[in-house]
Amino acid sequence: GWSGRKNRAAQSLAVYERLNAEDFRLWKLKGDVADTKGDRQAAIAAYGKAYDLGKYNDIGIAHLFVKAMAGSPPKRTAEIDALQPEIEHLMNDFALAVNRNTHFVSLSRNVEGLVETAKLLIVLFPADAATYQAIIDDVTAKAESDRAKFSARPEGLLWR
Repeated sequence: GWSGRKNRAAQSLAVYERLNAEDFRLWKLKGDVADTKGDRQAAIAAYGKAYDLGKYNDIGIAHLFVKAMAGSPPKRTAEIDALQPEIEHLMNDFALAVNRNTHFVSLSRNVEGLVETAKLLIVLFPADAATYQAIIDDVTAKAESDRAKFSARPEGLLWR
């Protein structure tokens, strides 16, 4: 039943943590589990660890971390205010990567993560909404262009 699956999942995460506690994906999963259980403090702790370990690999981690800290409905905190400059810097770096490297569009969820992060920051920092909207518009247009080019290619061994 459901209880058995939850126990097996918890055991799997414990084994994963023993084997590779430095993998940000482990901490993202632990944050997801805590969030699902409604344990906001555990979610913040896990997403915070995921952010520290994986912020240069997956911008979506920033979204999850800030979302957990902001609560529902989202509210700014001193911690979020302190993190804003770093997240803005990361967002600009990821936007640049999206524009220079189609792999960020086709091989990851970084475009979606970037858009989710920017949308959350628009809510939390309305004075900076135009900056965040410009990032959304830029990466969305680039992703649509790259995905259209990819879809237009004939089927081959190395694509589609």
